[in-house]
Amino acid sequence: MNRNITSTVVLSLIVLSIVAVIAMVPTTEAQFTYRGPYVGEVEFVREPELALSLEKMIGGAHDVMFDPIETGAMYRRVLETGLPHTVSYGLYYEITVNYRCKLNETTGEIIEPVFPNPSKLPRPEVEGKILFNPFCNPRIRYALHLLIDRDFIAERIGEGLLTPRYTALTPAFPDYGRLADVIIPLEMKLKYNFAEASRIIREEMVKMGAEFRDGKWYYKGEPVILIFLIRIEDVRKPIGDYISSQLERLGFTVLRYYGRSADLAPYWIAADPDDGTMHLYTGGWITTVVARDQSGNFGFFYTKLGRPELLWQKIINTPEFFEVARKLYYNEFKSLEERRELMARALELSVTVENQRIFIANRISVWARRPNVVLASDLAGGYSGAWLWPWTIRFTDRPPAALRDARVRIAYRDLLVQPWNPVAGSNWIFDQAVIRATGELPYYPDPYSGLYWPHRIKRAVVYVNEELPVFSTLPWVEVVRLPKDNITVPDDAWLLYDCGTKKIYTVKEVEADPTIVSRAFNITGYSVVRTAEARTIVYYDDVLFKGDYRWHDNSTFDIADFVYTFILTFDRACIGSPLYDSAYVPSFRAWFPNYRGFRIIQTNPLVIEYYTDIWYLDAEWIAGAAASAFWPYYSQGPGPWHVVELIAEGERRRLVAFTSAKAAATGADWADLLSPKTLEKLAPILDEFLTTGYIPYREVLSAYITPEKATARWSNLKSWYTTMGHMWVGNGPFYLVSATKDRIVLRANRLHVDPPDKYAFLAEPPIPVIRAEVPSTIFYGRDVTIAIELTDKEGNPYPDNLIELVSYVIIHAGGVLSGRARSIGGGLWEITLTAEDTKQLSIGMLEFRIIAVSRVVGIPAVETKVATLVVPPELIFQQIEAVRKELVGAIDVMREQFNATVSELASRLALVSQEVADAITGLGTSLTAMVEGVRTSLDVSIDTMASAINVTREDIRGVSTKIDALSGRVTELEGTVDERTNEVAQRVNSLSTIVYAVLALGIINLVVGAAGFLLKKK
Repeated sequence: MNRNITSTVVLSLIVLSIVAVIAMVPTTEAQFTYRGPYVGEVEFVREPELALSLEKMIGGAHDVMFDPIETGAMYRRVLETGLPHTVSYGLYYEITVNYRCKLNETTGEIIEPVFPNPSKLPRPEVEGKILFNPFCNPRIRYALHLLIDRDFIAERIGEGLLTPRYTALTPAFPDYGRLADVIIPLEMKLKYNFAEASRIIREEMVKMGAEFRDGKWYYKGEPVILIFLIRIEDVRKPIGDYISSQLERLGFTVLRYYGRSADLAPYWIAADPDDGTMHLYTGGWITTVVARDQSGNFGFFYTKLGRPELLWQKIINTPEFFEVARKLYYNEFKSLEERRELMARALELSVTVENQRIFIANRISVWARRPNVVLASDLAGGYSGAWLWPWTIRFTDRPPAALRDARVRIAYRDLLVQPWNPVAGSNWIFDQAVIRATGELPYYPDPYSGLYWPHRIKRAVVYVNEELPVFSTLPWVEVVRLPKDNITVPDDAWLLYDCGTKKIYTVKEVEADPTIVSRAFNITGYSVVRTAEARTIVYYDDVLFKGDYRWHDNSTFDIADFVYTFILTFDRACIGSPLYDSAYVPSFRAWFPNYRGFRIIQTNPLVIEYYTDIWYLDAEWIAGAAASAFWPYYSQGPGPWHVVELIAEGERRRLVAFTSAKAAATGADWADLLSPKTLEKLAPILDEFLTTGYIPYREVLSAYITPEKATARWSNLKSWYTTMGHMWVGNGPFYLVSATKDRIVLRANRLHVDPPDKYAFLAEPPIPVIRAEVPSTIFYGRDVTIAIELTDKEGNPYPDNLIELVSYVIIHAGGVLSGRARSIGGGLWEITLTAEDTKQLSIGMLEFRIIAVSRVVGIPAVETKVATLVVPPELIFQQIEAVRKELVGAIDVMREQFNATVSELASRLALVSQEVADAITGLGTSLTAMVEGVRTSLDVSIDTMASAINVTREDIRGVSTKIDALSGRVTELEGTVDERTNEVAQRVNSLSTIVYAVLALGIINLVVGAAGFLLKKK
C-alpha cells in the first residue's frame, strides 16, 4: 500500500471518528400507522468473499454489508464510489493457544509435553498420533509475544486498518485510557524480539526433551508438528501465514489447516483440547457495545469463568491470577484505587504467566451501505454489533407507507455457524446479529456511550454503599447513597432453588439452615450475608403483563417466564439434577457468593428488587443487571419458559443438551432449535406436553401457571412449529421465517407494542475534540504547564461534568511518565509538570499522549504531541562548573599520587644502590678469601667463588624486579589518567548539544594536557 493511500485512509478515519455515525433523522410523518420496525422484511444472504460482496452492493444487489471493509483497496473503492460508511473499533484478533498436555490437574505441572489423546484432526500427517505440544509451557507461550511483529502486521498486512494490540484491553476503550501508564510499558516489553523469542524457545524445548537437528525440532524421533487452524475469510489468513513462517524459521513443522468459521469450529471451540486437533487458532472477537468496563475480560479470556466449552473449562490458572481475575469479573473491590491495583496485576500476569491467548491487533472497521439506507452503527460493533440495528434500519427515499413492507437485503460472510439455543448456543456474531433482532432486553445499550437506555423499564432506583464510586448519567436511574452495611436483605427475598426438595428458599430459611447450600451445590462454608453493596428497585413498563406484549407464537408474556429463569439458574448447578452441567458450574459458583436475594414486590405492573455485591461504575449498568437478572433473555438469545423447558426435558432424557460440553460428555446432540435432527427429538415431547397440560417445576410454577395457560403455550408452540418448521420463538421486532446456511429471512413483528421511531432520538456521538498547547521545547529541571481545551466538533466547550478524566502519558527514552490533568472550568484543563517531574525524563524527544474519557461516549479521545527535552542554559553552566571542580580535584589527587609514587621510586632507587654496593663489597671479600684459600685447596676455592657469584647474580635480579615493579606502577598511573579522561568525556557528553560540544573539546584537551605533563615526569 503506497504512502498516499495510507494518508487518505488515516485522514478519512480521523474525520469519521468525530462526525455523525448515523443520521437518524425522523421521517416527515410524526405518527406511524403501524407497529414494529420501519421495514417489513430483512433478508440475510451469505457472501463469503468480501470484495465480491462490496461490488454487488455497489451494483445494487445488496443494501448493507454486515462485515467491515478489510483492505486498503476495498476502502479506496468505497471512497471512489461515494458509499456512506461509518467506523467502529470493537473488532480484534488474537491467537488462541492450546495450553494442554499431560499435566498434574491440580498444580498444572507438566508430566509429559504431549497431548493426552491421539489427534482427531482428519489429516494424514497427524490423525491418530500423539503430538508434542510446546505451548503447555508458559515460557514458550510468552515467547510468542516476542516472535510476532505487530507493527508489521498492522502496517503491511492490515494496510493501515489495523492497530497493534498486546493485552485483553481494547486500545480504543476507556480502561486503556485509565491504565495507559501500566499498559504502555508492557507493550514496550512485549515488542518484537526474534532473537529473544528464539533463545527462550530453544532453552525450554531442550528442557522438555526435544532435540534440534538439521534445522528441525524432533521429539522421540518424530518431527514436532504444530497444527495451526487459520481462518481464510479475512485478514487472519495472512496473519496466520506470517506467524506460521516465523515458527518455521525456528525449526517447527507447521501444518496450516485453512478453513472458514464453520469449518474450523469443531476443532477448537467445540473440541476437547486434549484431543490434539489444534495447537493454535486465529481467533477473532467483537465487542458489540462500547465496553466502559473491561475488567471482566481477564476472567473471560483466561479462566473457566469465560465459556462452558472444554477449551475454557480445562484451564489451570495460577491461584493468584484466578483470584485477581475472579474479583475483577464480579467487581469485588471497594474503590477505583483497589480496582486499578487489581487491573494492573491482571495485565502483568496475563501476558507473562497465562497467555492462553496472545492478542495481536485491533481492527479499525469501516462499515459500508448504499446511499438510501441508514441504520444504527455501534462505535464498538459497527452494524452487526449494534443492538439497535433492527429498530433503526430503513430506506431514506421511501415514505412510511412504502417502508412498511420494504425488504432490506444484508450481505453477511457466514450464517448458522453453530446451533441456536438461547441458554448456551452459538456465541458467534454471525449468529448473534440475527438472533438479537428476534428478542429484546429490558434495556438497550447506547451505540455511542455503552450506557443503557430503558426499553421495558420506566425507571430504577439504585441504593449503593456510599463508599463505592458509582455515578448515574442518564435521568431514568436515581442513585441513593447509604452508609456501609445499611442495605439489609429482607427475610422473604428469594435466595435459591433446591432441586432436591424442589423448593425456592428465602434468605431467612437458608440462614436458619446453611447446609441447604452445601447439599444442593457442594459449596462448603457458605453463610448468609444479610447486607449488600447494592439494592436496585426496577419499575417495568405497564404494558408488560397487560396481554398485548406477546411472544412470537402468540403466547402472552407473563411472570412465569421470570420465575422459570430463576429456577433454571440454580437447577443447572444443583447436585443430583438431570440438568446439572459441570461446564456451567464454575460461572455459577463465582456468581452465587455475590448474589444476595431477589424479590417480586408487585406483579402488574411488575416491580422487582435485586440485592447483590456485584456493582459497576455506572449506575445504569447496575440497574440493567438487576432488570435482566431473570428476564427471559438467556446468554445466547430470547427464551419463553415453554421453549426452554422443551430443551430441558430433552436434556433430562439425554437426547439433547444445552451446552456443547455436556453434549460431548453424554453423547447427546447440542440442542439446535433450527436443526431437523433436534426438532425430530423434541417434537414427540411437545406432543406429550400438549396432551398432558404439562407444567414444569410444578411444585413452584403451579402458583404462576394454570393448566389452561400451560396447554395454551404448548398449543401455540405446536402451531408455530407446524407453520414455520422451527421452534425459535422470541419477542423482538422481527421473527424468524426461514434459515439455511445461505439465506435467513426475518419478518416484521407487527403485533409489537412499540412504534418504529422509538429510537429516532439518538443523535451523533459527542466525542470530545482535544486541543493541547504543548511547547516544542521543554527544559530539564523546570516546571511546565500545558493548556488543554476540550470542545465538541463545532468548537463549543465540552461540559466538564461529562468528562470522567483527562490523563497524559509521556513516552521518553528512559520509560514512561503519566498523570492526570485538572479541570479549570469551561472545557479548559491543564497539565502541570513540576521540576521533579521533568528531571525524571530523558534528554531528547518526548511523545505526549493526552487522553480524554467522556461519560457519554465510550471511545476515548486521544491527541498525540511531540516535544524536545533540553538542558536549560543555567543548568549547563552549573554542570560545567561542577565538572570543572571535579576535574581540578581529580587532577590534584592525580598529582599527589604521582608525587608520592616518584618519592617512593627515589627511595627505592637509593635502597637498590646501597644493595648493589653491598653486593660488590661482598664479592670483593669473597674473591680475597678465594685467593687466600688457593693455598689450602684449589678445588674448595673454586666452588666457593662459584657460589658467591651465584648469590650476587640473584641479588642483582632482585633489584631488576623492583625496578620492573616501579615501571608497572607508572603504567598503572597512566591507566588512571586515561580512566579519568574517559570519565570526564562521558560527563561532558551529558551536556546539551552545541554548547557542550565546544566545551567538551576544551575540557578534554585540558585533561589530556595535564596528564601528558605529569607523564613526562616519568
